[in-house]
Amino acid sequence: IVKLTQFKGKVIFDSTKPQGQKIRNVSIEKASRLMSFAPSYTLKEGIKKTIEWYLEYGRSQNSKTA
Repeated sequence: IVKLTQFKGKVIFDSTKPQGQKIRNVSIEKASRLMSFAPSYTLKEGIKKTIEWYLEYGRSQNSKTA
């Protein structure tokens, strides 16, 4: 995300905050086998598309609620 957004600041992780599930075991193979699922985008492409969407639509929506 830092690379795709060309963020120039410093990323600081707050180790005092919970990080969600202790263990995550994600595999596309099971979804492919059980549901014939095939992703349309790679993770990088999906993140890039999400950023592009946010820059076009998300900012204006957030400014309305602020």
